[in-house]
Amino acid sequence: MTEAAGSGQGPQLAAIDVGSNSIRLVVAEVEPDGNYRVLDEEREMTRLGRGLYRTGRIARGPMERSLEALGKMRAVGATQPHCGPRGCPAQG
Repeated sequence: MTEAAGSGQGPQLAAIDVGSNSIRLVVAEVEPDGNYRVLDEEREMTRLGRGLYRTGRIARGPMERSLEALGKMRAVGATQPHCGPRGCPAQG
């Protein structure tokens, strides 16, 4: 996990990428020049796609690990300034 305090000047954005092997969260602040600065990031290996090709179904274990990881990431997002349990509101 990487943490940096936001300056509070630019809008903060959060994105969650759910892949077949891992789930990743990035929380960033948009700077005035249009670039962004990462405030926090998390990655969890959940193996969501394990066995999917063979069975055509997402297995219970990977699904439970993925839901747990999403819950942790929701909590991380809620600790950011201007964010709550439902995420970061649009600013600007």
